[in-house]
Amino acid sequence: MLLALAGCSSQKTPRSALDSAPLPTPAQVARDVAALRRLANSRPARVEFVEERRFLQEYLGANAAPLPKATPGATFAPAPIGLREVLGEQVIAYYSRRSHRIAIRGGQQWDSAMVDLFAHELTHSLQAQNLPLPKLTDESADAELAREALLEGDAMLVMLAYASWRQRVPINRALSRAAAMLADVGFERYLRASGGNQVLYAAPPAVRERVTFPYTRGLMFAGDVWRTGGFELLNRVYEVPPASSEQILHPQKYLSGELPVPVATPTPPKDAAQVKSGRLGEHGIRVLFEQGMPAAQAATAAAGWGGDAFSFFQRGNAPALLWATTWDSEQDAGEFQVALARYAASAGSVLTGEGRSMLRRHGQHVVFAEGVDAGERDAIDTELTALIGAVPAARPPFGALTIPPLRRPPPTRPPFVTPDGVYVNEYLGLVARVPPGGSAQLRSATSAVFSLEGEVTAFGGIELSEQIAGRDTIDDVHGAIRDVVAEALGKYKLEYTGGREIYLQALGQAVERSWRVRGTAAGLSVVVVPICRGSGSFVFWRFYADIPGSAVMQGWLDSLRPTAWSVPPVCAMLDP
Repeated sequence: MLLALAGCSSQKTPRSALDSAPLPTPAQVARDVAALRRLANSRPARVEFVEERRFLQEYLGANAAPLPKATPGATFAPAPIGLREVLGEQVIAYYSRRSHRIAIRGGQQWDSAMVDLFAHELTHSLQAQNLPLPKLTDESADAELAREALLEGDAMLVMLAYASWRQRVPINRALSRAAAMLADVGFERYLRASGGNQVLYAAPPAVRERVTFPYTRGLMFAGDVWRTGGFELLNRVYEVPPASSEQILHPQKYLSGELPVPVATPTPPKDAAQVKSGRLGEHGIRVLFEQGMPAAQAATAAAGWGGDAFSFFQRGNAPALLWATTWDSEQDAGEFQVALARYAASAGSVLTGEGRSMLRRHGQHVVFAEGVDAGERDAIDTELTALIGAVPAARPPFGALTIPPLRRPPPTRPPFVTPDGVYVNEYLGLVARVPPGGSAQLRSATSAVFSLEGEVTAFGGIELSEQIAGRDTIDDVHGAIRDVVAEALGKYKLEYTGGREIYLQALGQAVERSWRVRGTAAGLSVVVVPICRGSGSFVFWRFYADIPGSAVMQGWLDSLRPTAWSVPPVCAMLDP
């Protein structure tokens, strides 16, 4: 299933010549995605644009079971907006395993964004053709959520990788930016600002998280696995799918083989009617607590989850709850106990009715009951604690693997010019002389313009290209600057005078191309220097009105040097 929010993970950058290139056809996208994902597309799925009303009837009819209105994540309260309402707003396309068909909602334009999003559904088709798909029905909704996060996270990763390939940027960088954008605060801001996500934003936390978690957290999980061992390792995850939302939230715990502690389901009293039972998991506890405290506090309280099981039941006219939990350490258990007590006190009850509650901790175990009489509590305490099993031995599914950390740029000062006229850019790792008698305009951390106007007129500039340095992208950069200058010149025409490979002292190999203004001594020169293992380029351009101006700007170019860093801080952004 492809959601409208999925597009938020695709970071667009100016693509110059790529912007005007013909869009690939669905068949071309299918071929490219199969090659990227390294899975055979031996039986291509049928693709169909479906009129909106019929699309919703087909999709919601095939997914008729709504999210239960009473869940622990919604504090057992009826949800004013359910899963069907959210899906009606959000679903753009879906892949059906039964018919091996990709249906796209009517009204969607085959534009660049749709091309990237289409890659998502194609991935589901490749999964079905090549991989042992995990079952999405389980006695634990938490385990089901984790497995769905594997499927959707894989598809989100391929969508991001395909968009990155089309935009000529490294996937590591796209993953780093997606992680920042999908952080809790940033994602909330995105939902509020996006006119296409109003129902999703208005939905109760349990419904909203049930829809978004497989995509957002699944992407981060799949991305960490990919960075550890590529798509080959991600394929192997299907043989040993994640067992809990904790493993999705903390991929290293999955790779280290940290399994949930078995906790048996509590048995309600004989005079009670069971409504729901299951496992809340780390993510469910986060969602529960976020309804009464800041997200960061809720995450801390849920971290260190070891295992849990609950039974929600009706006793007479009142709801009741039995809940057994265990934690990685006594500190984790204590943090959960304090948070649960604070939450229950602020809400008046964990449930929706009058609460008669019991909250007790025994080392790493915390048990909770609500809707029980005082005389029952000691026996219930003993029964709930007895349900908690032994901690299973860690079983790394693929041997000892560690997720490599993403690099972050170190702190640097904004660019500045020293009193003796030296331009210093710590982020780019560059220094250069301001042309004698000239000035510097420091536009940003990655852009500067140097000008000399008077008897000698000349301009120069430093820019950063974030595209992977290849033949096509270097051509694009040269062409983009040429086009900007040509537009500024108006009726004066630029004539290409040639290109060559050059070596800039201490900066390395570069490609220089030059133009002259027809009928004058004026000219333009653009130098592109690949940096950071080819994940980006420095761009140095010079425009001069006459021969003396050309000499001055050549001196400016010759003055460019790296700072003391052997690898400039910008590389941590270009190639995390």
